[in-house]
Amino acid sequence: MVCYYFPPLSGIASERAAAFVRHLPGAGWEPVVVAPGRGHFHTTGQDSPPGCRLIRTRNPELSRGLRSAYSAGVGGEPPSPEVVLPVSAGPVGSALRSLVRELVYLPDAQLLWIPFARWAALGVLEEPSGRPTVVYSTSVPYSAHLAAGSAARRAGVPWVAEFRDPWTTHDEALLPRTGLRRGIDRRIEDWILRTADHVVVTADAARDLFLTSFPFLRPEGVSVVRNGFESLSPGRPPGPQEPLTLVHAGTLHDPEYARPVVEAVARLHGHTPGALRLVVYGDPSPWKALLEPLGWAAAPWMELRGVVDPEAAREAVRNASALLLPAPHPGFRRIVLGKLLTYLGARRPILGVVPSGSEMEEVIRRAADGRMVRPWEAAGVLKALEGLLEDHRAGRLQEPRVEASRTADFTREAQTRRLAAVFEAVAAAPRLRG
Repeated sequence: MVCYYFPPLSGIASERAAAFVRHLPGAGWEPVVVAPGRGHFHTTGQDSPPGCRLIRTRNPELSRGLRSAYSAGVGGEPPSPEVVLPVSAGPVGSALRSLVRELVYLPDAQLLWIPFARWAALGVLEEPSGRPTVVYSTSVPYSAHLAAGSAARRAGVPWVAEFRDPWTTHDEALLPRTGLRRGIDRRIEDWILRTADHVVVTADAARDLFLTSFPFLRPEGVSVVRNGFESLSPGRPPGPQEPLTLVHAGTLHDPEYARPVVEAVARLHGHTPGALRLVVYGDPSPWKALLEPLGWAAAPWMELRGVVDPEAAREAVRNASALLLPAPHPGFRRIVLGKLLTYLGARRPILGVVPSGSEMEEVIRRAADGRMVRPWEAAGVLKALEGLLEDHRAGRLQEPRVEASRTADFTREAQTRRLAAVFEAVAAAPRLRG
């Protein structure tokens, strides 16, 4: 397993990889993980899964070096080893940063990790085992695929490439600016998809997108292995006489996504002070960027808890009155965010602000008590919050809202079995594509 994001790095990608490591032995596969020694991302106190064979590699980080040089040049605070906060570089610095991303980060900022990850993977593959062997890599970063694909070809073993999100077929606004760079990325992705023996994605819509965008892919060579959740015992949400607790756990991709929610919570607080608390676990930067211009940085109804380890985040989700999923942009139509799957495990109500007709909307309707709101409509959010508050005060939010049977297919263990089935297929008949 060639994984850039792995404990102690935080986030859903790290949790996903660690979950596979925990559950793959039960599905008949012994995982060996190749990961960077010091990844450039938020870290927590979480450890690698017990018994995991883990190979840490060197990983020179362009982003870390550039950030350190910039901070030293302007006399700023040294970068935090635990939380990677955004840097405000001014117009010139921002232009230079964009230039580096367009012309240097090929395919991404982890390109210098490629040879070290490749050598480590080859070292494992050259060990005699006498058992079927598969190389698995997951992106982002896409550098993981280049390292894994090269090692797999050299060793003559099958390779499974996982795309947690679309790449060159992603939302236009998220792609590189220049046509030259887009063309380079497309050629790299084309090579990965043609070379890999199997492709894994995390959503049905993403699978459809890959099959439509790359006609050489055969349907039987692209599988969906969703994100999932570790089984949670029922939590202890606040009682009817306590404030309703609305929890957001994970990354807020754009401050504007949460603006209607923040405005609705503020209005509700104005009508019924102390009735509701919005509690955020994760990088606080986008929330501060939204709150400070509004003068709400010290709002009594808002708590920013920062980046915490996954177990603490799961505990917060389990004990919440309701859970917030602000993902209104049309680009989320083809994506199922990992936090949604964690939410499903808590079986709490989900206030979902997602594109109409999106796969996330379908998952929520299938396996959750969904309180769906049309994107960008603060009035709709306020109405949903008032409904949640009414249920809370009536004592209807203190127990799980859906039967465990509705969420069983989304457990980490169930999804790991799907991944193991892919490994078994490629080990038995590696070339599944024309």
